[in-house]
Amino acid sequence: MASLAFRFEEITARELKPELYELDGISRATMFTTERQAVAPTFYACAQSFVKFLVARVGLQAMVELFPLIREGKVDERLAQLTQSSLPLLRAEWLRTIGYVAAIDTDAH
Repeated sequence: MASLAFRFEEITARELKPELYELDGISRATMFTTERQAVAPTFYACAQSFVKFLVARVGLQAMVELFPLIREGKVDERLAQLTQSSLPLLRAEWLRTIGYVAAIDTDAH
């Protein structure tokens, strides 16, 4: 991700959803940059896999149309409309498709 995109994400998280800016008192900016070499390869591979899963479900055009909704914080809502499923349930389904059944929360809403 380009540094400008990261900066946009950081500002958006802090301004629109302050609870997302910190996790257990640790700034997400610090958390994601101090261990970058260790976590980046897995993070990007998983992100790509999940995005491919979503594109297969809703189509590329629908995914592209989600970008303007990021600023408004309405991506989850629109995904729910497109898929008739919640983000936790989509995540659980994706985990099943990649063979990671141990982490599936059956009480996801």
